[in-house]
Amino acid sequence: MLIAVTAEGKTLESPVSRRFGKSAFVFVADTQTRVVRIIDNAAFAALRLGSGAKTAEMLARLGVAWVATGAIGPEAFEILQNSTVKVVACASGSCREILNRLEAGGLAPTTAPAPCRPVADDE
Repeated sequence: MLIAVTAEGKTLESPVSRRFGKSAFVFVADTQTRVVRIIDNAAFAALRLGSGAKTAEMLARLGVAWVATGAIGPEAFEILQNSTVKVVACASGSCREILNRLEAGGLAPTTAPAPCRPVADDE
């Protein structure tokens, strides 16, 4: 099973990104092989509009089963839902912690887009 976590930085100790489409990196972990792939999301994050949708489409194409992130908008959420990807929104902590909790089944999927808290564009 492939699970993904949006990340602020390039290490597993980095915090989960507070904004799905604006995440700097995405960690995609294969629970069978134990391989973790780091995806640079800078090109999509730099988009003025549509960064969430582009990130969601990329993860759906990769075949991830779960995605954990901070806030996620309605368009990205719908793309993931339509691709049968389970979403955990408002996740916080390190990417390693969240990956471990997802793999262990310790997080429940979100049922709707989640703003979590207001985040300014310059954050």
